[in-house]
Amino acid sequence: MTAIIAGMITALISSVLFVNLKDIQEKYEKKGRQTKWFILSVIVYTVIYCTIIKYMCSGGSCLSVTCSTLILANAMFLLAVIDFRYKKIPNRCILGLILIRTFCILWQGIQTGSMISVFINSFAGFVTGLAVLVVISLISKKGLGAGDIKMYAAIGYFIGCSGVLDILMYSSFFCTVVGLFLVIIKKCRMKSLVPMAPFAFVGTMLYFLLYMNEGLI
Repeated sequence: MTAIIAGMITALISSVLFVNLKDIQEKYEKKGRQTKWFILSVIVYTVIYCTIIKYMCSGGSCLSVTCSTLILANAMFLLAVIDFRYKKIPNRCILGLILIRTFCILWQGIQTGSMISVFINSFAGFVTGLAVLVVISLISKKGLGAGDIKMYAAIGYFIGCSGVLDILMYSSFFCTVVGLFLVIIKKCRMKSLVPMAPFAFVGTMLYFLLYMNEGLI
């Protein structure tokens, strides 16, 4: 029950963040009825994966790690929806994630008594996500947007170096498969830009499912 309540609160925060993104909201309000459906979908989605969070808690994760995981999962869903519809990842969302994760680092450091190691792991993940995506962007001649680079840096800040590399691998695989399928059915061309956040969301959730019981998150 505690996990479900925490999830509902997190879903509400995500919904409030979404409807307060003024530049996005102006476009979204043109289809007014869809805003409430978005909020409902966030809540339903949160309740579903809260059962997974309960399973994760039984694996020995401390409360601060559980909350951090819950927030990242909801934030990735939020970014996936925004990126899918508007092909952009707002900087304020990324900044908000970084601030929230910094608070979680302090909380986790106090709980575990290892503040320095927690911060080093998170900072290494941030740098890894940022550096790898910058290199990929340069190689692909800016095939990735600045928002995608910042998004993976934020993911790395939440789950560390190895975690962000795993998520990048999963999301790239799903993106490649879906992209090739769309090319085959002639829904897009090889040079068409595909929103990355939905695939990052799928990769993040897959990572949680695979590793949560091993104490890695």
